[in-house]
Amino acid sequence: MSAYLNIVLDNTKFKLALSAACRKLRNKKFDAIAVTGNSGTLFGGALALKLKKRVILVRKPGVDSHGTELEILFETVDSYIFVDDFIDSGATIKRVISTITSKDENMQLVGAYLYRDKTFVPKNELAYYTSK
Repeated sequence: MSAYLNIVLDNTKFKLALSAACRKLRNKKFDAIAVTGNSGTLFGGALALKLKKRVILVRKPGVDSHGTELEILFETVDSYIFVDDFIDSGATIKRVISTITSKDENMQLVGAYLYRDKTFVPKNELAYYTSK
């Protein structure tokens, strides 16, 4: 099994990671959860249901799945968090932020939740990845 799918395809690990995320994020203020890729979409979608938040799906470049690069159903989304397993080079989060900002520059990133490490990283600690 691919390491990046380990948490989302193991039911026990998935439930534990989802519970940890709900505890960590319950007092954070945001309207939506931005996700990309397979594992991010699986985890972020389930987390959005639990927290009663909207989902922003940012497709990877070159993925043609009968939609556009940004899929979101909303009337108003003022703020969002990015959910993924981890941040390595920062290319993924930078692409997600850029895609969202290109569609709505008023939508504000609050931070990132990294479910592999059960860590919330506030926007100010993501400065390298969020700067234009």
